[in-house]
Amino acid sequence: MTATAPEASGDTADRPAVAPVATARLNRLGTVPGPTPAPEGAPPSLRDFLGSFLGSEETRLRDLLAFGLAVQAGKPPGPDGIDALRRKADADLNDHAFRLLHNQVAEIRRQAVEEEAARQPRRFGFFRAVLANLVALAIAGLVVLALLAMDPGLPAELAGQAARLLSTINGGG
Repeated sequence: MTATAPEASGDTADRPAVAPVATARLNRLGTVPGPTPAPEGAPPSLRDFLGSFLGSEETRLRDLLAFGLAVQAGKPPGPDGIDALRRKADADLNDHAFRLLHNQVAEIRRQAVEEEAARQPRRFGFFRAVLANLVALAIAGLVVLALLAMDPGLPAELAGQAARLLSTINGGG
């Protein structure tokens, strides 16, 4: 069961009356009276979950989540049910905090990788790779021309050595 707001028509018959003495005591002392037994099938009371001083700042979120879990269940918790719901709320909040921290760490890592990639020099593209190969071929051609200029008989000598090597490999040797 979920708690519903009264209709706009002003009909307050569905709402339980709040005792003025309890409200005055709550306002004056800042405390909530102890848990009151709820009628069978009635939604849980927030006062049962907030404790004696309307919940401290450390436990307020846990108590509100436990109350929400009780409302979602649709039945009032048993005698030890409030503590069980508080433990479940603590576990759920811890799980949520861990997931949130994990996601934030992952986001920080992703940003760090992007920043590091932005600092790196750009890689060669296709055009630069082709240009680098053409420059390498030009340098090799210049080296061959320089060798030919120093010894014009070098190509004939290399061809003879290659022929001897091939004949040795083929067993003609």
